[in-house]
Amino acid sequence: MTYTEIIPADVPGENGNLCPEKDIFHLCRENNPRRRSAVTFSCLGKLESVRCATFDRWKRSLRSLVRQALKGVAPVPPPLVVGLTESGIIPSALLHGILGENGIDAEWICSTRRAAPGLRFTESHSHGPDHVLPLPCRQPGELWFAEDEITTGRTLLNLCRRLCCHLAVSRVRIFALADMRPPGLRAAFDRCTAADGIRTSVHVLMPSVLSADPGRSEPVPQFSPDVPACDGIFTSGETAPVSDWHFPDIRPALKSQTAPRCPVLPRREAGTILAVGEAVDMGLSLIQKTPGLRLHHLTLSPWEIDGNHILNRIGVGGRYFLYNAHTLRPPIHILNDPVDEPFGRAALCELRRKGLAAEPLRLTL
Repeated sequence: MTYTEIIPADVPGENGNLCPEKDIFHLCRENNPRRRSAVTFSCLGKLESVRCATFDRWKRSLRSLVRQALKGVAPVPPPLVVGLTESGIIPSALLHGILGENGIDAEWICSTRRAAPGLRFTESHSHGPDHVLPLPCRQPGELWFAEDEITTGRTLLNLCRRLCCHLAVSRVRIFALADMRPPGLRAAFDRCTAADGIRTSVHVLMPSVLSADPGRSEPVPQFSPDVPACDGIFTSGETAPVSDWHFPDIRPALKSQTAPRCPVLPRREAGTILAVGEAVDMGLSLIQKTPGLRLHHLTLSPWEIDGNHILNRIGVGGRYFLYNAHTLRPPIHILNDPVDEPFGRAALCELRRKGLAAEPLRLTL
């Protein structure tokens, strides 16, 4: 196992390098006494509306990480980039884009919490634990996981072992924005994957000292290398109602993507796209094509107002949360899949009630 870490230069300003003080936010989870501490990142757009320049900064740092990961170790073609909804959608999209820009033919998939065909697995600590991951169109040569934060590594370990078994893959690279695991958990992860004959490498953007956050309790999961790698994961027979999704053919949660297409805006837009839940993949592609727009994520993550990173919070439909609505730049364009239409309407009502100009966003291909 190899471990690569980049410590970003502390260069303030939106066009500089990544800066821990500006790009990492330590938070407190609500109603989760076993795991109070949380972290999020500026590129995820959960605490503030994000401009294209912010994604470009993260992409530059990820590109450096990929270059280091590939030194002397060419990928076994084709790589399969894997992201977990919701917070892994943007990192996996950026990683897949970097591979394409470097002429590396790769596929990209993301998990979904909706009914869909694919491999089912559980993220036990999550507020939405049940996931389905679509199968790739081609046999992958190796797996590239893209994570926002590795907290304990339990979910990643289980999914890594089971996917490698199911897809007959023995090479895994893990790219993470931050790795909060203490050395003991990293070593346990290595022992378990090595026991299955899986070669792994971990590549992290943010320094490991972040794990010293004083509010973070150190969880100790039980890794079980003796459990057969293919136990607990199976192919779901459920079909995804096409009516639940905008443009199902271009969504990584339903079908692996090689060169993802981007929806088309009805006109040249300005303002902010408020993306509801899993629609954030479309929101990112629109922001990258239209630099005048910003992206804000209406998220399932339940965090407390701390008077520092979170100044205000709006509950939407009893399920989603909108943080720091004061950073939204009107006009606000609400983007949601049809299955989330009730939450889109609820967000629209809340924003208009606060005097903010908002409207649903209608897209075409």
